[in-house]
Amino acid sequence: MDISRRDFLKIVGAAGAVASVGVGLSLPDGKVFAQQDAANVKSGTETLFGYCKMCMKGDCSTLVTVENGIVTEIVGNPDSPINKGTLCPRGKSAILNLYNPYRVKAPMKRTNPKKGLDEDPGWVEISWEEAIEIVGSKFKEIRDNDPRELVYNVGFGMMDYFVTFFPMFAMAYGTPNLITSNGPLCAVHYAACLIQASMPVSVPDLEHGKYLISLGRTTGPNFGAANSTCRALPEAMENGLELVVVDPRCSIEASKGTWVPIRPGTDLSFVLALINVVLYEIGRLDFDFLKNRSNASYLIQEDGDYYRGASGKPQIWDLADGRMKDFDDPSLKDPALEGEYFAGDNRLTPSFILVKEAMENYSPEWAEEICTIPAATIRKIASDFVEKAMIGSTIKIDGFTFPYRPVGIVASRGALNHEDGAYTDLACRILCELVGAMDVPGGNQGCHYGPHVLEPTEDGTVAPIMEAIGEPFSYPPNHFDLCEYFPHRHSTVYSAYRTMLEPEKYGLEIKPKGLFVVGGNSVIGVVEPKMVAESISKVPFTASIVYHFDEIAQLSDVIMPEYSMLERFGINTTSCDFLTHNRDTMGATITMVRQPVEPIYNTRLAQDIAIDILERVGALSDLNAILNQVVMLGETTEASLKPEYQLELNKKYEIGEIWDRALKSYYGDEYGVDYLHNNGIIIDKVPAKESYNYFHFPGSETRYQFYIHTQMKSGQRLAENIRANNAKVPGWEVEDLLEYYQPIPVWRKTHIFKAPEEFDLFALNYKIPTSMFRLGSADQMPWTMDWNTDYHPYFNVIGLNAATAEKKGFRDGDIIVVESLYGKIEGKVKTSQLFHPDSVAIAGATGRMVKSLGKRASELVHFNVLLGAPFGNFDPVMGAVECTPRVKVYKV
Repeated sequence: MDISRRDFLKIVGAAGAVASVGVGLSLPDGKVFAQQDAANVKSGTETLFGYCKMCMKGDCSTLVTVENGIVTEIVGNPDSPINKGTLCPRGKSAILNLYNPYRVKAPMKRTNPKKGLDEDPGWVEISWEEAIEIVGSKFKEIRDNDPRELVYNVGFGMMDYFVTFFPMFAMAYGTPNLITSNGPLCAVHYAACLIQASMPVSVPDLEHGKYLISLGRTTGPNFGAANSTCRALPEAMENGLELVVVDPRCSIEASKGTWVPIRPGTDLSFVLALINVVLYEIGRLDFDFLKNRSNASYLIQEDGDYYRGASGKPQIWDLADGRMKDFDDPSLKDPALEGEYFAGDNRLTPSFILVKEAMENYSPEWAEEICTIPAATIRKIASDFVEKAMIGSTIKIDGFTFPYRPVGIVASRGALNHEDGAYTDLACRILCELVGAMDVPGGNQGCHYGPHVLEPTEDGTVAPIMEAIGEPFSYPPNHFDLCEYFPHRHSTVYSAYRTMLEPEKYGLEIKPKGLFVVGGNSVIGVVEPKMVAESISKVPFTASIVYHFDEIAQLSDVIMPEYSMLERFGINTTSCDFLTHNRDTMGATITMVRQPVEPIYNTRLAQDIAIDILERVGALSDLNAILNQVVMLGETTEASLKPEYQLELNKKYEIGEIWDRALKSYYGDEYGVDYLHNNGIIIDKVPAKESYNYFHFPGSETRYQFYIHTQMKSGQRLAENIRANNAKVPGWEVEDLLEYYQPIPVWRKTHIFKAPEEFDLFALNYKIPTSMFRLGSADQMPWTMDWNTDYHPYFNVIGLNAATAEKKGFRDGDIIVVESLYGKIEGKVKTSQLFHPDSVAIAGATGRMVKSLGKRASELVHFNVLLGAPFGNFDPVMGAVECTPRVKVYKV
């Protein structure tokens, strides 16, 4: 059918109007929604450079074909070293992200003062000038009174905004209340920041690895992206990598390696048992690493602190000379890992012994009772891990000789999003340290590399960064998420919304007067959605930059529509791989550009909207001063503007000009936006040897924390501040809080093991390639929805192990209820041997709480309804929500 762009837009506009009838929305009188005039759209065919943001990775470069103003095809860019011309179905479905009938098509303001997920906002279309004036004047009023009373909530929903601009608004405005919706169910960063000075995670080396234990994560194929990480795993396995997947579900990756079923939420017991076997039954360790590249030989006092000499430095007992020395004494020859030493009456012990003694009771038989993995299997995995580590071997890369330790154990959200998540992550690193598999070829890699990453502190251990440094303490609290009490948290947005309901109850002297939401849907994306919706409804004024009529839009006073992904001009830099260290990404920094298609509706770029608001607020000079110091070119890549590219403080810039200056500051004068428009990609790659951080700090130039001294001291400071201010941490006594800050991982019964007996199963959520995230409105797209419904047997069902279902009298197709202590959902039973017998498995990010995105989306199973995070029931270090709630199941 031959159709003009003007006719196409009329059809799309009409579809939006029809779709909105009867679902709690009022269209502006006499209008369908303002849209751009299509008369001036270029005719003919053009190809635009782009990059995909239909998943969190965002590292696939694309080519977008536009015919007479209509996008007809999206393919991978063959010049990209990441996706090499390939593209997954999610990337191609960005066409539907552009032509989505549920998009917000013009700025609007609410006319119904009553708010709720079932209330009709009574939308009235307004101009952009009016929208900026309403929002800007209200935010200025709040700022002039107390900027702390504006809450700024961002998330991955607008990844282009998030990775280049997410902290800037809060910093310029002056509010400390920046909360992120994307963190509570992916709190995986703390240990990497603490031990390896890398953000966001550590990853396995698939280029040189031979044995990998993967816990609650994907190494690539489960993710289903078309990028290097999906190619790297099968290539590594062809080259001899043995993959062990420890997971309650047999995933795509598990089916290609060795699947080790584990009871959900018990990963810590498994890792502690591995350490026990290595220490007490095998005993083959990388003693050189432990003595010279860790703090395992540091002498510890009876109070748990380092024993320091006259120099103030931690002390080590030198067996060669029979005396104590500074850790960095050049005459140190043979550090002691065992024994008992005295300084006067002060009894001192090498930290190695303290860790070893703490592991003594964590036998494989003990762990089997908790995690259900047979003791013999645990022993075999531990034995294979040590055998494959090749302790003492070396490898030469680009002429440089490295220790070679081709083993790793890496955990992610499925294993870490628990009440004991921080200990699990730290225990994985201790296991790697026992064989020396840290930042050397084959071993566990910090995802960042470079000459400063492993810089030591004055105590000789790797200097922590970001979340491991934490927030400073203040009292009364200034933050609605109470990060004063949870200084290392990734995101406790659930606590913020709970606290916002009754701030005085939690010791705050401020109240939320305004809420600004950009791409962060905390109603459906976190926990306890009804509580979050109630909290937002009670904020006096909420403005949001939105893409479609979601739950946040439903609760807002003013909504300002942003471009769809293909309409956004943007740049994105990736300088590390969040999943694996592989030949395509190691040492590479890659910057891509997205050349936008002509916008369809009266929408704008989110960054420019935020700049307009800050100008109206009177914070433009504050913003420019911040951007002169740091411009985000990607999620983990920053540029500092050179003097010749500094912004004038009182001049307003569009984000494109700011990026141009940042690119030239980062790469060189010739590599600005114009270069990207002409070439699509900037590729900078260092030699392979420089992508391993041992290269920059060889020998004993830096040490890793084997004994987690920094964590212990952080807990002690926190306790001192709490006691000094007579503060009350909701949910915890100070002594209980300190249990999470021990220098050695410990096992204790968390709340999921204290649930009433009737809650006899553990619910879990897992990702399938066609329904991983909600990014790009993937949970609304008819292409993926139809395919999932017709062909994916685990989409929108309640997965049960076949034996468990039979025991409870369920058959495939039965409609059952899954109920936790926090909520309940209904769904159709699907039985399988792919699930652990103690689990209830639910796939994908699905389910809506409003019908303004279509009836179909609102009827899908919504896993997050089962989750809760009351004070006292989450990991107070990382802020991790318990992602495997105890549940009971019964027929409707």
